[in-house]
Amino acid sequence: MEQYEELILEVAALAMRANRVTNHQFFVSFRGHVNGIDIHYLENGYKEDSKNRIDLLDLFIGLDDNVLDKLEKCKQHITALIEGNKKEPQEKVQ
Repeated sequence: MEQYEELILEVAALAMRANRVTNHQFFVSFRGHVNGIDIHYLENGYKEDSKNRIDLLDLFIGLDDNVLDKLEKCKQHITALIEGNKKEPQEKVQ
């Protein structure tokens, strides 16, 4: 179980970083009462009337097969987005 926790924390941290350095908006939800985790993002951010939601992961720890593999693939996907789709640095507003 500890392996899951560490990898989930890594993926959540990457999602937070991706929110900061890409134009995508990530969402990470943990449902503790069922040991479920959901990770998705809005490709290029929120757009009204757009269907740009990309579901990366929706699993139940202890019930789904290959949980570590699925988490690792999710981590790789987010890392690739960070490396390949960095947004322009924003100027500070003073």
